[in-house]
Amino acid sequence: QWLRHAAVPAFDGADIVAIAAGPAGVLAIGRTNGRSSIWFSRDGVQWQAEQMGPTFPGSRLTDVAADAGGWLVSGGLRAAPLADVVPAVWYSGDGHAWSRAKMQLSSQAQGRAQGSVFRIGVGANGLVAVGDAVSGDGYGSGIAFEWISSKGTVWSLVTPSELFPGASITSDGVHIVARAWIYRDRLAFATSQDGRSWQTMSNDGSIEHMPTWGVSGFVVVTGDLVVVVADTQPPSGSTVWIGDASGG
Repeated sequence: QWLRHAAVPAFDGADIVAIAAGPAGVLAIGRTNGRSSIWFSRDGVQWQAEQMGPTFPGSRLTDVAADAGGWLVSGGLRAAPLADVVPAVWYSGDGHAWSRAKMQLSSQAQGRAQGSVFRIGVGANGLVAVGDAVSGDGYGSGIAFEWISSKGTVWSLVTPSELFPGASITSDGVHIVARAWIYRDRLAFATSQDGRSWQTMSNDGSIEHMPTWGVSGFVVVTGDLVVVVADTQPPSGSTVWIGDASGG
């Protein structure tokens, strides 16, 4: 049963892009009047806008995830008006005080002004962040970047990455599932618990109508179940696919 609450004053002029529940409450990220914003709530009803402080100058936030230690926020950071955008992750134990994580950067990213981290996954044995970069004018082929971390404070670059530019991930604190690559014009998914090693989810049965690029969303639910909602050609509409993230 759902109950709509009255308008939240803290969200006036806000565009919320992601939300996550953590050990001490709920955290939302987005933008307010063109500026990056973070909101915190202990119960999901009463919200307050956090003071961004000097840790987030020129930032654009893309995702938020929670683990036992607190929250992680990803995005891109432009340290100066004419500087390149660089991938960035921030971490906090309480959702109020934030620090910027140390990110290992690749020489391939130099001169590619659109680089950022856009998804964070939490696995049983580690954390993974994925992002990409394109040429300074926003065009050209992208380069995929993948980082791994044990606690979220220091991130190491994975080279080469098995993921493609624009790959998306989701997680449940145990399994990390990636919309990984295209195989024979059909979308493939891969699973990992640490971001280091990935196992492609095999196909059982007909793949005639297997999802392609038209994936609306996918999520890991309790246990090893992966639910994928995919758009197909009319008149079929959207379809639902079920996967096993355990690899069994």
